Amino acid sequence: MLILDASGSMTEADAPGPRIDAAKTAAHGLLKALPDDSTIGLLAYGTATGSADTDKPAGCNDVRTLIPLG
Repeated sequence: MLILDASGSMTEADAPGPRIDAAKTAAHGLLKALPDDSTIGLLAYGTATGSADTDKPAGCNDVRTLIPLG
């Protein structure tokens, strides 16, 4: 199961570009390296929150299954 931080802080550009792009690149590399018969799923959290400290508790509760395990 891959878990992706999709909160507002992932728009920060402290990687070579936004953090979310670095996370997507890393996830894509992992998926390409897995055997074809691997079972994988994708969860994201923080999709409806910003990057302020006051948003962090809500971001941890904002979990969405994007691709069910299978």
